[in-house]
Amino acid sequence: MDCGFNINHVLPEEITLLDASADFWKNTSVGGGREFMRQQICTVIDRIGEGSAQSQGFLTPITTSQKLRATDHRLYILKDATANGYRGGVIGYVKVARKKLLLVDPKGQQQQYEPLCLLDFFIDVPYQRQGHGTKLLNFVTKVSEDQGGLSVEFDLSRFYSTRQ
Repeated sequence: MDCGFNINHVLPEEITLLDASADFWKNTSVGGGREFMRQQICTVIDRIGEGSAQSQGFLTPITTSQKLRATDHRLYILKDATANGYRGGVIGYVKVARKKLLLVDPKGQQQQYEPLCLLDFFIDVPYQRQGHGTKLLNFVTKVSEDQGGLSVEFDLSRFYSTRQ
């Protein structure tokens, strides 16, 4: 997805994590480089959120820069640094957060859990069916395990023809 500018400066890694704690949200000076960077990151987030909403048939995006800034959600953005004449392009993203869920255990008792939940997921059409979604989910799983020691499993059986 082309954002109209060089995204390689604002998304330095192949997979970049953005959340409310990121430095670019804080202490922006008027006319400063940090404000310009913040505007560009907001543009990237808003454009990919619009792409996701459009592909899912939603009237409004569920992922926006404003919502990301005001929540504990984490957005992992995968880019192709060589796309658009080496200005970079967004391949897709995964948005996750821990959510409190009440589940019934095998004994019929309600238990409260706080698993890592997949809130939004989008791979731009030209990049679909090339393993980018799996790459993003594997990255999120690895980061989650490294940070919290919790194992994360995504049930993707309805998307893949896997048999055990």
